[in-house]
Amino acid sequence: MLRFTRAILLASAIALSPVAFAQTTALPDTPQGQTVKAWIEAVNGPDAEAAKALGPFAVRVRGDFGGMSVLSVEPGRANEVITVVREPVFGNYQRMIWIFEAADPTKVAGIRVQPAPGAPAIERIDDKQLAAFVDESVKKMNYSGTVLVARNGKPVVTAVAGLADREANIPNKLDTSFRVGSMNKMMTAVGVLQLVQAGKVKLDAPLGTYLKDYPNKQFAETVTIHHLLSHTGGAGDIFGPQFTAKRLELKTLKDYVALYGSRAPEFTPGDNWRYANYGFVLLGRVIEEVSGQSYPDYVRDHIFKPAGMKNSGFEPESANVPNRAKGYLTGPNGIESNASTLPWSGTSAGGGYSTVEDWLAFSNALTGHKLLDKTHTELMMTRKTSTGYAYGYGDNSTADIRAGGHNGGAPGMNGNLSILADGQVVVITLVNLSPPSQASTLATEIMKRVKVLKSDGTVAKSVWGPGGLPPSSEEARQAAFKAADTDNDGKLDQAAYRKALAQLGFSDQFAPYWQQRDKDKDGFITAEEYKAPIGAAAPPPPQ
Repeated sequence: MLRFTRAILLASAIALSPVAFAQTTALPDTPQGQTVKAWIEAVNGPDAEAAKALGPFAVRVRGDFGGMSVLSVEPGRANEVITVVREPVFGNYQRMIWIFEAADPTKVAGIRVQPAPGAPAIERIDDKQLAAFVDESVKKMNYSGTVLVARNGKPVVTAVAGLADREANIPNKLDTSFRVGSMNKMMTAVGVLQLVQAGKVKLDAPLGTYLKDYPNKQFAETVTIHHLLSHTGGAGDIFGPQFTAKRLELKTLKDYVALYGSRAPEFTPGDNWRYANYGFVLLGRVIEEVSGQSYPDYVRDHIFKPAGMKNSGFEPESANVPNRAKGYLTGPNGIESNASTLPWSGTSAGGGYSTVEDWLAFSNALTGHKLLDKTHTELMMTRKTSTGYAYGYGDNSTADIRAGGHNGGAPGMNGNLSILADGQVVVITLVNLSPPSQASTLATEIMKRVKVLKSDGTVAKSVWGPGGLPPSSEEARQAAFKAADTDNDGKLDQAAYRKALAQLGFSDQFAPYWQQRDKDKDGFITAEEYKAPIGAAAPPPPQ
């Protein structure tokens, strides 16, 4: 089933020299130990289906990292097995904590991955060394796609590997175009914000302002453009049994609205965060209604042409697009075509095609304010929720630099664009073989090594953050309360509390936070209730 997702990348430490770990490498002779042993044998073995049966993480360990070897086994709690492992492709050392269900010691409840204690930190390397690292990595990974790393707008590292068409034995080239999944959401966000900048769309306006005949009137009256751009609208997905049955009949954005427009939202708009492909379909319809152009035509005229993107588009799968790679996935019979999973064409939610060179042109145009002015570029790139999601863009800034971008993935496609330090360094990876998610994995490994300078000229230690919001300072929290308490009575009703959370970037946490803070259930949060400790925010989105 085709999915466009925002991936969460695993953190790991890189060992550059031998590291000493615990003495034993023997897994415990227990049901838990036997389960871990079987899991490791599956990801190291020749049978891809054995790893697939264990889930996406096992597929990624097998495909992207080449399996693993156990270096040590540490003592843990009764329901845990703790191992330190090393993967052969990048040489990463990781501490893996296997957590088992209490009622069934053979069932893995979860696997927690941490940097291995004692492994030395990664060293930042120069561009020449980075090029050698990328060349070596694509060979070890059996990579099928393209790589481009740019510095100050110019390519400094490029790599190409694999086949664009396996049946015809046509190799990938640097200008080969690949389907890019959810990376297109960045274009949709730019398109909407261009209309906001022109005064034709308002972020706080309900959807029904622009889609006046939308089937679910209540949803159209409550969900705003801001909600849809930030995935806080509860719009839901477009993939599932209905899509599978009608995928070749869904030829326009209107067709998707006809299929899904009557359904209820997954939650009250603004109360939560959940990745919603359908929300970006609706944003594409807003662009169409306001501009008078089809979504592909609008993007061509207002994004592709100004940015100089010459090999990107949304042509149907039936069209003969020069240099467009075919997509492949790993199935029970080996590598298979992904044609049976594809939609009629890409949409405003994703699934169009592009090249690494065109994505660099997009990045240069975006950071150079050729697509949006500085104010609206900042608006797009700055996190809006506790997940770190902004507007069609992930904000992964660190204490050292601003960082962000978007990736995309589906059977037969995976891509990644990461913009570091406002375009000082740009990392772009595209592949036509997935799973595993080679493009996202290699981009992560590149960002662990590439040198990026902070504003003071020193090398940044961290260039890619996890995406979540940092804890708000007490000063910021109190300022938000004061700004929302417009009548100065020392308490906030639901509408005022929403404003306070929005100022802090936690608008998606309204429902759980309100429930925890309004302890006396009187419909207000007092200054004292506001000061009380709060539970953990919603977890980041799934991989």
